[in-house]
Amino acid sequence: MNEPLAVEAPSALMCQDLVRWQATNPTTPSLDLDSVLLAAKPLLTDRFAWSVHFTGDGSKDYPVAQNICVLHISGASLSTVVPNYPTGLGEALAGLLGLRVDVAADAAAHAAAVDELDRIIEAAAKPVKAKAKSKPEAEPLPEPPAVAAPPETESTPELDGFTDESDDGAEPLSESDKQTCVLMLKALPADARRKFTIAFRSHFEVDENVKAVGGCIVQRKHQLFVQDFIDEVELQGGA
Repeated sequence: MNEPLAVEAPSALMCQDLVRWQATNPTTPSLDLDSVLLAAKPLLTDRFAWSVHFTGDGSKDYPVAQNICVLHISGASLSTVVPNYPTGLGEALAGLLGLRVDVAADAAAHAAAVDELDRIIEAAAKPVKAKAKSKPEAEPLPEPPAVAAPPETESTPELDGFTDESDDGAEPLSESDKQTCVLMLKALPADARRKFTIAFRSHFEVDENVKAVGGCIVQRKHQLFVQDFIDEVELQGGA
């Protein structure tokens, strides 16, 4: 049978401070490290600190691992392995401190990211529209063919194996998945973002009155389309 925890033991003092702080329901707008550190500032400016250290020598028996540690003024500490270093530091630290993600703030951040992506796409498309308007009209043919050939359009990456079934892929995306899709598209070059807009509008028959497609990425099939498009762009870039 375990002995009861001494009230003045370092671990007990650390737990008492964490309990008092977590009783205030602290939240963070996201799990990136800067947001977590800002949310935990009341705790980290007084009785707590944090650090990262590496263990292992890289051998098969002792692989290298990154560990994040929360230190208390009493000498007690908590630590955990960081699965994805350094991007996972914020999530690991939030877990140790008991920080929760503010869902409302996360949704607002996603909406802001969508608006920014829409502005980028529209800005990239303006030179193309201006060029099309300035192009002189071609002289009419004396005897046009009975069936006119469809006008050539700028090629877009082929999405092999992607299908859009009416009852498949209709599951709604979480706010986190929506934001991930938007951030991946923002990382594309301007020309690739414009091609994505054309391909997305054509594939999902987006109404022409919808000026920007960033806010239309709301279902699983849209996420698959984004992933397939980016994979194809990367393959073409590699070739």
